[in-house]
Amino acid sequence: MTTEQAPTETAETGIVTREVISTEESSEGPAELRAALKREQDENADMRSEMLELRLQAIGLTSESMLGKAIAKEYKGSLDQDSVTAYAESEYGYEGTTEVTPPEVEVTERLEELNKVSEPVTPAEPVDRAAETVAKVLDPDATIEDAEASMNAKLAQYIEEHVPT
Repeated sequence: MTTEQAPTETAETGIVTREVISTEESSEGPAELRAALKREQDENADMRSEMLELRLQAIGLTSESMLGKAIAKEYKGSLDQDSVTAYAESEYGYEGTTEVTPPEVEVTERLEELNKVSEPVTPAEPVDRAAETVAKVLDPDATIEDAEASMNAKLAQYIEEHVPT
């Protein structure tokens, strides 16, 4: 059964419309409609939490921090930035920050601080370090050149004995 409503005119456009209301039964039963409603409500809740997370990040909070968790759990108001900021200030006294420092800047600043405190160390070439170590083990008074020559001779001897030609 279908019923038709009386014609209505829109004041802004002057267009006359008729709304048709169907009273025939839908192919979807109440269970399917409830499931669809639940899916929509869950999706809306997810989008709301994502928006609130963005608003919290803008004032210097995250949902991982204790205060951020509390606000995310309790806040039910509008998701515009001013409302979220006002709520954080009025309920928790949090004034927040509007300046967000990117992680790269923080890392660079930290490295600069560390360089001021300590002298930069330039590592020696690995071959030089190995040669010095071997030289000290073989003969503490030997030079690096003597140690390299000794290592090359021992390597050649090992190759002759163990590697088939």
